[in-house]
Amino acid sequence: HADTRQLAFGDGSPADPSGILAPLGNALDVVAHEFTHGVTESTSGLLYVYEPGGLNEAISDIFGAYAERKNWLIGEDLYSPTDPYGRKALRSLADPPLYYQPDHYFDYQSTLDVHGTSGIINKVGYLLVAGGTHNGITVTGVGYAYAEQVMYYALDNLLTSSTGFAEFYASVRQAAQLLVTAGRVPIVTIGAVDSAFNAVGLGKDTDADGIPDRLETKSGKFDPAKRKIGTGTDPNRFDTDGDGRSDGEELLAYYTNPLVSDNKQLWEPPVQLTSALSD
Repeated sequence: HADTRQLAFGDGSPADPSGILAPLGNALDVVAHEFTHGVTESTSGLLYVYEPGGLNEAISDIFGAYAERKNWLIGEDLYSPTDPYGRKALRSLADPPLYYQPDHYFDYQSTLDVHGTSGIINKVGYLLVAGGTHNGITVTGVGYAYAEQVMYYALDNLLTSSTGFAEFYASVRQAAQLLVTAGRVPIVTIGAVDSAFNAVGLGKDTDADGIPDRLETKSGKFDPAKRKIGTGTDPNRFDTDGDGRSDGEELLAYYTNPLVSDNKQLWEPPVQLTSALSD
């Protein structure tokens, strides 16, 4: 637990003969995670609910991993090799689903705990440093030194208490632009930020409807089971079907069809997708 005055760490389960969990203060990434919560409280003051809450947790995980610079697991030093449940860590930034976290914005659910939804931004933190291909988008990583600068600048100067995931992308991109101008990070950092956020379904949103442009197309379809590109909505129209709800609200909150202006028809995506939108 952390606030602006103190850090408090549990002692794990030292009495358990299997040694399942060591004292939490033994893990550098966990200590850095909690310390970052205090920094967040003193800077942006991110709320601890919904997207701001998931972002709050993700920022702590990201700086926990950045501080440790060892791997992309959080809390791996806490678990015993003989853990009866086979647990290796609390979370993974490289592979959030390994610990039951989403790694794409279309898998976000407001009912998930903030320690769950943080996986989406955790993946961004990983890609920005290490690079890789995710959901068909290749990211060229820029390394720890540049990634941590843009992330911290955004946290310290650009976020508010209600910042959500899309706003966080805009803030990190702005931070990268400012730091490029100041000569502190190379210009490729801006492209890395764009690619990393696009890879998890967050990116430029021309009509501000909550759905990134790259996931909208007039001719495509969206299959959440396969998580393919193409919502069938217009990237230049806030409310494609004109029913008073934004395309993002229909797809992500109400689960209604964004192409039918009745506010009632549940979204039933087609099984077959056009081959042009299947990658």
